[in-house]
Amino acid sequence: MSFADILKQYDLTGYQLAKTTGIKQQTISKYCTKESNPLNMSFTNASKISKALGITMDELFELLSTP
Repeated sequence: MSFADILKQYDLTGYQLAKTTGIKQQTISKYCTKESNPLNMSFTNASKISKALGITMDELFELLSTP
């Protein structure tokens, strides 16, 4: 599942996620457009994003690994 699809599933925009997590909106955008591979995100970003989504980091990476 793409990062953009995950945001849609959780009814979030990149802007909302950036505001919630403190991660730069540009970074979120790069994950959504696959300019940066979200599977290679930093531990800190993965922690912030999974917390914002209300899931574990394992669940986040499982979603990202699902075709």
